[in-house]
Amino acid sequence: MKKKVIIICIVLLCILILGVIGFLLYRNYMKNNLVSFKQSNINSEVYSVITNKKVKHFNDEYQDAVDKKINKVMNKSYSFESPFMIFNPYDTNTTALNIYFSEKGDLNYTISVSDDNIPNYTNKLKQYKIGKNYGSSIIGLVAGYENNIKLTLTTDAGKTLEKNILVDLTNVKYEGEVATVLDIEEGESINELEDGLYAVLGHDKNYNADIYLYDNNGILRSELNLEDYRADRIIFTDDNSIIYSSKEDELIKVDALGKIKEKYNLDNYAMHHDYVYDNNNNNLIILASEKNSDTIEDMVISLDLNTKKVTEIVDMKDLLPEMYEKAFHPEKNSYGGNELDWVHLNSVDLIDDDSIVVSSRELSSVIKISNIFDEPTIDYILSDPSMYEDTTYIDLLYNKEGGFTSNAGQHSVVYEEDKTLNDGEYYLYMYNNNYGSSPTLPDFKFENYPNVGNYEDGEASYYYKYLVDENNNTYKLVDSIDVDYSSIVSSSQEYKNNIITSSGLSHLYAEYDKNGILIRKFKYTSKKFAYRVFKYDFVDFWFNS
Repeated sequence: MKKKVIIICIVLLCILILGVIGFLLYRNYMKNNLVSFKQSNINSEVYSVITNKKVKHFNDEYQDAVDKKINKVMNKSYSFESPFMIFNPYDTNTTALNIYFSEKGDLNYTISVSDDNIPNYTNKLKQYKIGKNYGSSIIGLVAGYENNIKLTLTTDAGKTLEKNILVDLTNVKYEGEVATVLDIEEGESINELEDGLYAVLGHDKNYNADIYLYDNNGILRSELNLEDYRADRIIFTDDNSIIYSSKEDELIKVDALGKIKEKYNLDNYAMHHDYVYDNNNNNLIILASEKNSDTIEDMVISLDLNTKKVTEIVDMKDLLPEMYEKAFHPEKNSYGGNELDWVHLNSVDLIDDDSIVVSSRELSSVIKISNIFDEPTIDYILSDPSMYEDTTYIDLLYNKEGGFTSNAGQHSVVYEEDKTLNDGEYYLYMYNNNYGSSPTLPDFKFENYPNVGNYEDGEASYYYKYLVDENNNTYKLVDSIDVDYSSIVSSSQEYKNNIITSSGLSHLYAEYDKNGILIRKFKYTSKKFAYRVFKYDFVDFWFNS
């Protein structure tokens, strides 16, 4: 009997061991075969990715599996006449078509559709060496249409090759409910729009709002997919990658072919409104709120892109304690929560290696902070003195030269160096919303702000440009453009020779020449607004100049 029991135990143990081995082999097989390529229904020569199990495509497991599969395919050499093509393999760009072949040269393309309202789109692709081939991502295909792509390659040997590719995207849909074609209003300027794509950020919601890229004709040419947050801007890095936010506590680094190369988690912080790249230290400087705190939107953190370490560098409660103490605590803040939103930082920019300029919407103030990594100190404040009456901060205010109305509820303050100026002088430009509201200062009256608007209505908002003189503690208005009113959610950008503004609550963005004359205005439909609009040319990323 004892011998029989031993035999049974040995058999059961063998079965268990075989079961474990079988499970490990199956798991390894599933991992190695998580993804496979199949012929796509958009074109028989184009592949798409399928998975053997339900997996979030932003997961490292999926991204690495697709990358490994593509790299294996790249061990074979493909020709321009018979390239390897795969549609949106990493699921980060809804209508991107990746194309790979062995020839190198100048690669131009034109996309056309059978719709008189959609002009052709032309650009020049950048090529990236992968295995025995070069890869590029064709940007500009329009969902809901048959797209004809005409490729022209002039090889390094001087030979010119042409190829036409028809892709049927009639059944492809964008994730977001946004217009494919925007309404356009032409301005009076005779100047041309600058080349690039307008990035519409935060369309209609703060969460799960993708990045929508529109061309100069108001045609949606790309949708960069996010997870559950909007992107506040796009950061371009030195290694031909871009960084943008995809969750409120996470940013992603994406290469030109769509692969998520890195993820950066912000630990106990949630980002909001803005972040800027610190090239000298390879950091991101990020506006943030501490999770589970009684206050929001009053901190600045740094993210080391090498180590992924997150460090709190500025707490506005330490720099403006009197304003924090006097702040009234409404039952609900503008987001519907009960945290105190007493300073509401909404933009940040670097001035030098250890100085930043931030915008406080709640205090209608532009604030320069120095020594941010060691002992943050306020250097100055640009605001109407009435905001700081009966406080010790009145001595930090720079003197305003001229009779212009001070900025109120401003957004997107940007530092601009000009080597023709004296040392200690520089420009700051912004979107001056001209919005008179400070819920945490209910007794403050915007009496020194004539024609200031309210949430719903206002005469105008403005692009403002200040000349700041740190030698004499002064600032003056050197340029101003009247733009469509938007109390909140807005931006301005000096882009090459032109100026881009976004008036979120007016549901439009516009491009002006350097004299402030409108070139073209783009109008979109929205239940609420788009948060910001910036223009990028994506040269040395997707495109060659």
